[in-house]
Amino acid sequence: MNASSFSIIFHRLRVEAGYSMRQMAGLLDVSKTIIGAWEAGRKDPSLANLIAIAEFFDVTLDWLVGRDNQDIVPYVPEGENR
Repeated sequence: MNASSFSIIFHRLRVEAGYSMRQMAGLLDVSKTIIGAWEAGRKDPSLANLIAIAEFFDVTLDWLVGRDNQDIVPYVPEGENR
């Protein structure tokens, strides 16, 4: 996995969706420190965490880890229109 691609993509997804690090940590059942480490590229998420993140933001694993060159699309919670 290209850690820097994941780090950038995950950070942008979280910020564009309007979640704080603390909120995202609670949603993924990890610590705020882990979220920070992922975003800084100091630590890679487990496969289970990658799957949870991809499902939460409704993106593919390939896209999440930077193997798909599609533009980053802002996250829109179910039932909301932007």
